[in-house]
Amino acid sequence: MEPTQLKEALFQLSKAEIQKRIDSATALKEKAEESMMKDTKSSAGDKFETSRAMLQAEQERMKAVIIKTKALEHQLKNVDLTISQKVKMGSLVLSSGLNYFISVGLGKLEYEGDYYYAISGQSPIGQLLLGKSAGEQVSFNGKSFTIDQVF
Repeated sequence: MEPTQLKEALFQLSKAEIQKRIDSATALKEKAEESMMKDTKSSAGDKFETSRAMLQAEQERMKAVIIKTKALEHQLKNVDLTISQKVKMGSLVLSSGLNYFISVGLGKLEYEGDYYYAISGQSPIGQLLLGKSAGEQVSFNGKSFTIDQVF
C-alpha cells in the first residue's frame, strides 16, 4: 500500500475511534440522566441521596470525557498528512521497534493486521521523534530503535 493511502487509512481509523468514544460517553451520560429522572425518593432517604450523587458524578465524568474527546477530534482535523522527510505532526514513522502515527493520543490502531500507535506530538515519545529522519537512532525508556522510514 502506498504511504499516502496508509496515512489516510490511519487518519480515518482515528476519526472512527474518536467518534466511537464520543458515542460511548454520550450514551453513558444519557443513561445516567435517565436513571436520575426515574429514580424516585424511597423511604431510605440516605440511599436515594447516595444513588443520586453517584449518578450525578458519573454524568459529570462523562461530560468531561466528551469534552476531552471532542478536543482530540479538533486536533485531528488540523493534522497535515503531506509526506515529509522529517517527522512532523501527521507523519507515519516505521521503525525497527514500533510504528507511530503522529497525530493525537489514541493508542494502538490495527490496520490490515499491522499495528500503529497513534500518539500526540506532545507525548514524550512524540517529542523525541519530532524532527528526526529515517536512519536515526532513538532511545526511549531504556530501549533503542532505528527509524526505518518517515512518510
